[in-house]
Amino acid sequence: MATKKGIAVRFQSDEWLPKSGDYSDYKLHYSFVNSDLLGKPEEESQTKNGYIKIRISGTLSAIWGFKDEDLRKILFEYGKRYIGETISKGALIDHIELQLNPYNFPEKCPFDPNQIDLNFDKPINF
Repeated sequence: MATKKGIAVRFQSDEWLPKSGDYSDYKLHYSFVNSDLLGKPEEESQTKNGYIKIRISGTLSAIWGFKDEDLRKILFEYGKRYIGETISKGALIDHIELQLNPYNFPEKCPFDPNQIDLNFDKPINF
């Protein structure tokens, strides 16, 4: 679905899913459309919905030391960037899963939650 102009993604909502063992699951809902259709009559009919489920282990969460709203912002940022990477590879982006644990992510969280803005309903071009 990618074009030269890219894909416009709008994050719509997020939610914490019920805990599953040692993991916390964060689900970020979004819509996406070719960015050249923004503001055009066919934008709504061509817009698709998707979500990314980000699973973080309790161990990594404890190492990072973030909880509640700060952890929400960090997972939002990981989700946003992962969607961007997925789009740049030309992959289907309607249902994505990302797992964060100490084996595949750094011991020190690379993001400062105070610098992360949860942007909902605003198109981001990838």
